Amino acid sequence: MPDSATTQPAPPAVVSEAELSSLKERLDKMAVLLDVSKVMSSERNLDALLFYIAEQVTFVTDSDRCSIFLLDPRTNELWSKVALKEKKEIRIPSNAGLVGHTVTTGEIVNIESAYDDPRFNRDVDIATGYRTRNLLCLPLRNLSSKIVGALEVINKHEGAFTELDRELLQIFCSQAAVAIESAQLYQEKERALLEIRHKVRQLDILYSVEKEINLSDNLDEFMTSVLSKAAVALAAEAGSILMPLGAGGKLCFRYVVDQRAEKLRGLELGAEEGIATACFKSAQPITVNAPEHEDRHADRFGEALGVKVRNLVAAPLVQGGEVIGVLELVNRKGGDFTHEDERIVDMIATQVSTAINRLRMLEEKQRATRLVTIGQMAGSIIHDFKNPMAIIRGLGELLQKSQLPEEKRTRFSNIIIEEVDRCVNMTRDILEYCSGEKNYRFQAVNVSDFVEGVSIILEHDFESANIRFERKLDYKGPLMLDIDKMKRVVFNISNNARSVMSAGGVFAFECRQDGGEIELRLSDSGPGIPQEIRATVFQPFVTMGKKHGTGLGLAIVKEIVEAHSGRIELLDVPGRGAVFSIRMPVPPQT
Repeated sequence: MPDSATTQPAPPAVVSEAELSSLKERLDKMAVLLDVSKVMSSERNLDALLFYIAEQVTFVTDSDRCSIFLLDPRTNELWSKVALKEKKEIRIPSNAGLVGHTVTTGEIVNIESAYDDPRFNRDVDIATGYRTRNLLCLPLRNLSSKIVGALEVINKHEGAFTELDRELLQIFCSQAAVAIESAQLYQEKERALLEIRHKVRQLDILYSVEKEINLSDNLDEFMTSVLSKAAVALAAEAGSILMPLGAGGKLCFRYVVDQRAEKLRGLELGAEEGIATACFKSAQPITVNAPEHEDRHADRFGEALGVKVRNLVAAPLVQGGEVIGVLELVNRKGGDFTHEDERIVDMIATQVSTAINRLRMLEEKQRATRLVTIGQMAGSIIHDFKNPMAIIRGLGELLQKSQLPEEKRTRFSNIIIEEVDRCVNMTRDILEYCSGEKNYRFQAVNVSDFVEGVSIILEHDFESANIRFERKLDYKGPLMLDIDKMKRVVFNISNNARSVMSAGGVFAFECRQDGGEIELRLSDSGPGIPQEIRATVFQPFVTMGKKHGTGLGLAIVKEIVEAHSGRIELLDVPGRGAVFSIRMPVPPQT
């Protein structure tokens, strides 16, 4: 007989509308926070990430504001740039207020009436002009569970913060802390890379200046070149080096790089005028990005030249503890001068100061060497002038005799002219070498025109010495020459050739292009240069067995060729005498 008390299944639980609504709210908020977590994991900009987190948290919790405070271990402070609707950064002690309490203890704090809680720090409200009614504050923990900050939600629009708000944010804060720490690490890496790029830039600039120092032996050329490099490297529109005039303390624009350089060069600043003067007196670099607000700025120069000075950076040139000048760059393109720019300019100024000292010492040494050279020349001058003067005197006495035949009178007159010319040439060689004459007037000259000009003289000179003059021009294009000085080169070499070919011979002038160079080759059929002096033939006072001469001819030749950015070599060519090869760069296309 079947049991009448059969077990019936339990009726399904009845879920209320409120429970369904709560469950749906939880799922919706979880979905939002899940989407937020995905975005957080890919955001590398810390500021953008913090603002995004705060914005989404206020939306999910239906609150007015969200503040994210991060711990700064260097200062032991909590800082925040994210208090939604506020833009400025806030900093408070790490243990101040409810945020400090949460960071210190790790406790989650949910306050319905903030001003009734003694732990609440009103300083933030005072600083922002905001009034906090209620708040929910949670710690931010990284993967190591270390607290790195706190998230604070303020003023829920409807009532107080709920347990659901707490649950969701507690889960979310763990993900947010990891994303924030990741963004911080990325930011630190970017900062480190930027610092490395800055260091490389500094080294590039300093290397360029150092290279210029090593290559230059002329102070004026060096200063102008370095100033140009500094202006280009720091994107400045203009630059100048100012130096004091006497003991009065006034600075003068000595070197200027600018399209108005000629107008500015030589102008003086007043004894108390200008940023450069302030830099000179303080011996410290100065950066000014708003000179119109500086009483010490000398705006009269800009007004006179029609230039507005937007910003400038100046650094002192210090030598042996004494300020000897100021390096100044003006108008940075695309923005203001930075602290890094100031550091670079200061380092360049240090290099320039060292170079000035080296170049001045070099110039003093060169002057001393020239004085010694003049002393050495004194004996040579007396000896070399004795013979032609004796000849001139003797022939002059003979010319006084009226019965002298016309043929002899003419021959003696020509000899006197030649001897006078020889004295003039020796004097010119000596004066040019002693003065270090370096004024050159370069111009584009066709090789064929230049050779034609010297050939007329060479043919006339060689004809009387029974020397055949040959020329071969495979290149007839342009060269950048100082015509008069390059003629000196040719004539010095040709005079040497004529002096050693007393029995006649051949002198050849050839020109050809060899890659990026033009070669001028001057050769003779004489006995050649003695082996014992070949290595020193371009040095002063080296003679090749000539009875007369200063021994400066080829030294001057070498100096002139090098001033043309060229080089001269003595070649060893079988079957020829002395063979000189002069190589100069092909001029750029115009």
